[in-house]
Amino acid sequence: MNTLRAYFENNPDLFAALVAALAIIGGLAGSVIGSKIQANGGRDQARAAREAAEIAAEAQRAATLWAVRQAQAVEFAKMANEFLRTVDVMFKREPEREFLDRAQSEFRAIFLKRVEIEITATGDVAEFAVKAETDLSDFMELARSRGPAVHAWGVLEGLTESEDQSIASRAAAARLMVRDWKYTHHTFENAFGVRLEGRLPGPIEPFGDLTEMHIQRIRFDAINPDIEWVRQDLEDRIEMNMHSLVNAIRGMLGSGAEMRP
Repeated sequence: MNTLRAYFENNPDLFAALVAALAIIGGLAGSVIGSKIQANGGRDQARAAREAAEIAAEAQRAATLWAVRQAQAVEFAKMANEFLRTVDVMFKREPEREFLDRAQSEFRAIFLKRVEIEITATGDVAEFAVKAETDLSDFMELARSRGPAVHAWGVLEGLTESEDQSIASRAAAARLMVRDWKYTHHTFENAFGVRLEGRLPGPIEPFGDLTEMHIQRIRFDAINPDIEWVRQDLEDRIEMNMHSLVNAIRGMLGSGAEMRP
């Protein structure tokens, strides 16, 4: 050690050069280490930015899907309510092609919306949407097949309250005849399998606002189960399935959960 010190004391220029070289080497080492730290920091920043972008993209996708599902659910419910109002009219007035065409057009729109829901919604929502669509289709078919007879029966019922006592008494007698025959017909059919093909045990002649067409509709519909019970059962099923659909949609959209900022 003393020898090395004595050597540098005798060669001060060499010592100065060595110090300068060490300073340069130290600076280079510091630059390399700093660059490495900076590079690592850059990679960390890039990774963090990439993860943030992925999170933002997923959040945007989820928000877009939620908006689509919400819009489809609201539109389906509105279409169903409008369709039910249209079909209800078919039980209350003379059969008109206009209302049947409107009901069919509205049902096609419901069908297409149900397909959209089936593609984007959760499984339980899609399942209840299919059930609701089936019920609505059955309701339209019921109105198409038995709506004219329901209207004809309404005409007959209205005549029982006519101010013309002759018309009112004839209407009451005709109503009683149909109801008695209907009860007897179904008793025979259930007990012996006898089908009377809608023939009433006595003629009903047109009177008041009751036309021959009304009478024919009442005759042919009389062999069917009471429309009041059939319709009520179907309407109850529609209401139950629509309620289940709404609950499933609320679950899908998280409508029942408390919103957090």
